[in-house]
Amino acid sequence: METENLNKNSIPLRRFITLTMSGIFVYGFAISVAGGYIDYAGDAAIYVGILGLVVVLLMSIPIMEYTRLAPFAGGYYGLAEMGFGKAVGKFTAILNYAYYSFLQVGNGLITAEIMLVAIYIVYGILLPFVLVPVIALITVFVMYIGAKYQVRNLARIIEISVWAQVGVMLVAAVYVILTTHNNSLTYLNPSSSPTGFAGIGLGAAVSGFLTFEAYGNGLFFSEEGIKPKKVVWRSIIVGVLLATVIGSVSIYSELAAYPNITALSASPLPLITSYLSFIGKIGVLFLAFIYVPFYFSSNIIGASGAQARLLYSLSRDNFINSKWLAKLSPTKTPANAALVNFVIATAMTLIVLAVMIPVYGYNETSLFYVAFAPYTAATILWYFHHGIPDVSLYFYYRRSGIKVSFMRKLFASILAPAFGLGIFAYAFYDGVISNFVEPYFAFVLIAIIIVVFSAGYVVYRGYKNSLGGSVIERMMNEAEK
Repeated sequence: METENLNKNSIPLRRFITLTMSGIFVYGFAISVAGGYIDYAGDAAIYVGILGLVVVLLMSIPIMEYTRLAPFAGGYYGLAEMGFGKAVGKFTAILNYAYYSFLQVGNGLITAEIMLVAIYIVYGILLPFVLVPVIALITVFVMYIGAKYQVRNLARIIEISVWAQVGVMLVAAVYVILTTHNNSLTYLNPSSSPTGFAGIGLGAAVSGFLTFEAYGNGLFFSEEGIKPKKVVWRSIIVGVLLATVIGSVSIYSELAAYPNITALSASPLPLITSYLSFIGKIGVLFLAFIYVPFYFSSNIIGASGAQARLLYSLSRDNFINSKWLAKLSPTKTPANAALVNFVIATAMTLIVLAVMIPVYGYNETSLFYVAFAPYTAATILWYFHHGIPDVSLYFYYRRSGIKVSFMRKLFASILAPAFGLGIFAYAFYDGVISNFVEPYFAFVLIAIIIVVFSAGYVVYRGYKNSLGGSVIERMMNEAEK
């Protein structure tokens, strides 16, 4: 299928860095995922993020190697296809798409949670339930609109938003740290977790790994980058480390601001609870509500733009036989693919609410559950669609005959991802599987069902000889010539 090309040479290094940071909940590190950090790891909450950082850095090394080989709008599945062929590549792509679908549901619901729970903490009033789907669906709609933006404007909006988030976060955190009388090395001690590594592991499984999962947003924009083979991998390193340092300062400030860890752990939004006595009601509501436009214009839009490019790439490969999905808008963005994603995310959001609210009721705790349970499914799917490309790099090296030193090949394609996956598996088992924590465990099962179904579907498509083409294979062949 002949398709139009995306806008090349549109995104410079500094904007790839902010694309990476946008996927790491830069502002949300403090407000959206902090509840999961503190609830499970207590005074050692800062190490939930550090564990997530270690795992993602280790598992991203093969991906960074991949960005030096090819810029591909389909993201991770290109590397899987390079190493294992079309069937495994398309299997990876389906899981990647499912990951983004659950991520978008969580994005919409967590926006509703933050706004409504912030008001509840400050005034003791939980506004009517109808606002939950309204806010969530408005968020999903904004994702769709953002994904349609001309890529230069989209990258510029994300850049401005990210640095505005960083400014707001750091000013608030530094003010609280300088004002509080409870600064302590306890919050820097990993042994201060009340349940040891299990608490840190569960926090990582629910929130910590999730914090970093969308670091790969920039991969999907790589065909539109300026010198992408040189800048994308650099942007990953810089963006991940910057976001972790900034976010960790904020987590520390929340712990130091409110030393009653039992009460703070019970709060669905620790930032609001801990900062209330320092900056007052207006101040914490400003933080909660200023979060929304920031979040709309960075993480949400960055992720939706990436998902639209993934669906466009699958259509360009003719795995999805749709000229309409492979067609770009006049501004050369995959607007049709973004529309399909919007419809799917809307339906999934309503289903999650329809199933979970009758079970858990409507309260501040259930709002936390309905946001983070879909994120748990996203986390499981992320490790499948990310782990397969990691492993495939070694096989691509062997098959292609590219000259790479033995130590580099061993470290980049075997040791680093193996250590990352091992840490993840242990933390997830110790934190979730062994404890059968609900509702997260139910969404683990949903993710596994999706993996099994997707594998069967790809096997069927392979049997019918209908896996489509491979744009990434053509790119690599042309590069070798």
